Amino acid sequence: MSNLTSTLPPLPEYSLHLGPPLLSFISDKWLGLISVPLSYTILSLFWEFVDSKGFWDKYKIHPSAEVLSRNRVSKWETLRGVFLYHLVSFVAAVALAWNDSSESYYGKEQYDVAIWARRVRKAQSAVPFFLEIAGIDAMAWAGKSGSAFAGVLRGGVYPSLTKMVLSGEGPVLQSSFAAWEMDAAKLVYYVLVPIIQFYVALFIADTWWVFYWMHRFFHTNRILYKHFHSIHHRLYVVYAFGAVYAHPIEGLVVDFTAFTLGITIAQLSLRQVILFNILTVWKAMSDHCGYVLPWDPFVYLTCNTSKYHDVHHQIWGLKNNFAVFFGFWDRLMGTERLVAPASANSEGANGNLPDVKMEDE
Repeated sequence: MSNLTSTLPPLPEYSLHLGPPLLSFISDKWLGLISVPLSYTILSLFWEFVDSKGFWDKYKIHPSAEVLSRNRVSKWETLRGVFLYHLVSFVAAVALAWNDSSESYYGKEQYDVAIWARRVRKAQSAVPFFLEIAGIDAMAWAGKSGSAFAGVLRGGVYPSLTKMVLSGEGPVLQSSFAAWEMDAAKLVYYVLVPIIQFYVALFIADTWWVFYWMHRFFHTNRILYKHFHSIHHRLYVVYAFGAVYAHPIEGLVVDFTAFTLGITIAQLSLRQVILFNILTVWKAMSDHCGYVLPWDPFVYLTCNTSKYHDVHHQIWGLKNNFAVFFGFWDRLMGTERLVAPASANSEGANGNLPDVKMEDE
């Protein structure tokens, strides 16, 4: 189509307006800030209730008795450590977001959808070329097809959607979008783009800092392990609310930095951040819950399970399975372990498990 650009459908006008908060009694900004400790508290209570009632005992990785016999820290000590971790992280988050606006503006959604619809229209211009390479006469085929499909075959030309309108420069051709183009644009804008943003944020977090390279560094560096990361590994038999039982400084340098980078680079909106926080807390607690549930959604979303991370908490697995969201770094770097070594069958007998120590490289 020689004048494809000139006949692209016009973009709608828009005006931004202040939107109401997600919850009437709190701004989206503060909801985002408290979403991590709040969701962590709710899920902790849920998993403690499940543990106390024994609902899913058949899915447990370790018997309940091992929590007391093998762990080097009590649940009360863990709770104090978790509280300090969240307190320090919350203060850091408030400081970082202090000057950010707590208001959300809306009104540009239809404009952004139209931008994607234009991209869909432009992409159709390549259809006749590729059909010609395949030896297919696109124009002849278009003459035998319905209007929507015919428009695609013509390279995004829809005569029935084009009309002459008057402008300041005289009459000009103006087209409109086909219904399927708008549907495709909405699918991209409301579904595909947010999914990609979430996976980009997780990829950045998994790669750049905590969930592989920095995590691995905290294991291979003796000073960092002894004074910081060994705290988290006082838990050999993990349980949900111990997910962030760690040194608060490590929490800032590793976890907080990782997620801040991921959220920033992926350009998540304020409400996307709220959902992202809830999902990542859910994932962290799922990894430490001590159960292998057949309906765990993260098996399909991230290909990483509680069993995978449980290996990392065993003495023989301390230098394996560093990643939390995706396992590809472990596979690429040769640190993935899916089964216990034969020498591990007597680990922790009679509760006489030695303190976690660094192995020589």
